[in-house]
Amino acid sequence: MPTHDAPVSERLRRRAALRLARGRQARGDDEGGFILLEVMIALTLITVIMAAVSMEYVNAVVVSSHQRSSVAASQLASTAMSELRAIDPSNLLTGRRLVDVTAQRNELAAIPKVARWISSDPAKLAYDGSATAAVVPTASVQQTPQAQPFRVYQYLECRDDATSIGTSNTCTSAGNAVRAVVAVTWPARGCPNGTCAFVTSSLIDTHPNPTFDLNQPLPPAPVIVAPGDQEVTVGDAVDLQLKVQTGKGVAPFSWTLTSGTLPTGLSLSPAGTVSGTVGGSTATYTSTVTVTDAFTRTAVATIRWNAFPRLLLAPVNSQAGIQGQAIAPVTLSASGGSGAPYAYTGTGLPPGLTVSTGGQVTGTPTKPGTYPVKITVTDSSGRRTASTTFSWTIAYPPIAVSDPGAQVTTVGKPDTVTVTASGGSDSYTFSATGLPGGTSIVNVGPKTGEIRGTPTATGTYTVTITVTDARSDVKPVTRKITYKVVEAPSATSPGNRATTRGGTVSVPVTSTCQNGPCRYTVAGQPNGVTIEESTGRLVGTVATNASTSNQVTVTATDDSGATGTATFTWTVNEKPAYGSPGNRTSRSGAGVSVDLHGFVTGGTAPFTYSASNLPKGLTIDPRTGVVGGTASTTSSVTSDVTVTAVDASGFGSTSPTFTWYVSDLVHNVPDLTAKAGTEIAINLSAYTAGGTTPRTYATLGNLPPGLSFDGTSLVGKPSATGTFPVGTRVTDQAGAFVTDDFVLTVEP
Repeated sequence: MPTHDAPVSERLRRRAALRLARGRQARGDDEGGFILLEVMIALTLITVIMAAVSMEYVNAVVVSSHQRSSVAASQLASTAMSELRAIDPSNLLTGRRLVDVTAQRNELAAIPKVARWISSDPAKLAYDGSATAAVVPTASVQQTPQAQPFRVYQYLECRDDATSIGTSNTCTSAGNAVRAVVAVTWPARGCPNGTCAFVTSSLIDTHPNPTFDLNQPLPPAPVIVAPGDQEVTVGDAVDLQLKVQTGKGVAPFSWTLTSGTLPTGLSLSPAGTVSGTVGGSTATYTSTVTVTDAFTRTAVATIRWNAFPRLLLAPVNSQAGIQGQAIAPVTLSASGGSGAPYAYTGTGLPPGLTVSTGGQVTGTPTKPGTYPVKITVTDSSGRRTASTTFSWTIAYPPIAVSDPGAQVTTVGKPDTVTVTASGGSDSYTFSATGLPGGTSIVNVGPKTGEIRGTPTATGTYTVTITVTDARSDVKPVTRKITYKVVEAPSATSPGNRATTRGGTVSVPVTSTCQNGPCRYTVAGQPNGVTIEESTGRLVGTVATNASTSNQVTVTATDDSGATGTATFTWTVNEKPAYGSPGNRTSRSGAGVSVDLHGFVTGGTAPFTYSASNLPKGLTIDPRTGVVGGTASTTSSVTSDVTVTAVDASGFGSTSPTFTWYVSDLVHNVPDLTAKAGTEIAINLSAYTAGGTTPRTYATLGNLPPGLSFDGTSLVGKPSATGTFPVGTRVTDQAGAFVTDDFVLTVEP
């Protein structure tokens, strides 16, 4: 085809001029009119020819441009394919993320001339999950040879016998070939959608390059991969590909059936495929197949075929049931195929029903209606199925009323008892008789009724609840319950309490709770004390900052919220402190009764007393703190004594050490009488005996006015009349002392 129009047009122009000249020579001058006509015709022909030549020129330019682009695209594709072949096969997929490979496949599939080169099977995507940069780019690369823009795509996918799953390069790691597709596209008006494409494909073998040894022996003879016994069923579609062991024999291989027969309907192709649809009846077939390789070597295998009857599922009659009631199990039955065990599945079953794999439909239907059911059975091979269909109608169940159980509430407290119903049309009216005064039943929904109100009197009531369906053809149902109204709870005070700071307490509070069990709370208790909510027991350790006087209230609350309270006073004492009782003297052989309780301050009664080193013959009462007994007859004994008191909270205190004397010292002044204004002298030594000398005397006050004490005697003139109880004290040299009170009466 010409590529330039200048030579063509010039030749045409010259030919027309030559013809015109020849016409003039052939004709004479008298034929000028015909010469003009010929000129006009010639000009017309030249115009037509020039137009054709111009179109031919334009087409020639387009074709020439397309050819140049195709050549450039071919060269780019060849270069790109060479680059792929130069890459180590183990690195072909490195860095090619699944998301990028998927996007690349979708982009190429949108180009009409490239789409048929790309597999639509996602399992053929060749990718790698590593985070490294892709060795083979997943995006197109633009190149512009001769100022023409081209986009070069390098696309990799797994060959048909290999897949890339997950993040492993199984296309290469398994030693398979990777299928490489190189597509080069460029814009042009003459191509579909304005895009032209050049596509080439190749398998990149990941095995090492072969070496040829012309002297090596032949490969091993072919060996057939044992296909094993085959199980088929009448009606099965069979597609069995026979294979030769890898590395055995030399392709191409040719297969023939050399003896025996295949099941009816099956045939063996020269390529080794047994295919067809099994017909006939149940039988056992033996087939001997022979494979011949390129060196005419053969191998033989025998296949045993067990042909079973067609898989059948026995029909199931239409079924019926009632919502909420368990159905009688429906047993399914199958036969044929490869035999048991059969596995059953079902679709469209009424809600609440299931089919076991063993073939039983069981359960409790939950929704009325008519359901188209399909049951499918699969034989032991897992490949063959048979089905049957039937309808299953579920009717409305009778009304069922919930049992709220026996009710207990407290008089004067609002109460609510909920009753629900099911079955029927699911729309009911609730009514009741025998309710306690102050209560009634109301509908709170189509399926729910409530007994509400505040009972006004105690007692046990038998309440009959009636549920009536909105449909008149559904029978009403009644439910009887016991409704007991009891008194409010009460709590009993444990009595006023006293505890020492730091003491551990456990105080039970008794109560009555007919609508229980009660829950207990406390207020006003000493710091550190809490109450056990379920028992009402007050427990804890009284804090050191607890108030000395606490008004405590314990509240018992029953299930209805009714309450009962108990109030008492809780006194908190300081820890006990034992003061000094002072030195003591007892007369030898005399009875003793000395109360040492009064020297203890603080603490919480009752106390327990003990003493150490009491004089012989004396003991202390552990409950009262009174020292009693008969003092030793020894004339003079000195004992350093301590007394310990332990209070009810377990806190104790010990007195300072004091001296207890046992002596025969006697001091006994009788009651005396004196005259006012008359000089008197009362010598105390006259009334003293025993002990050790020297003795010292003292008065304990309350002398009549006018008298004084000179160390031994009371002397002077009483100046006032009256009765004066005078106290005196005698202490011997050993420290033993005796006191005595006498009455001095001063008369006018």
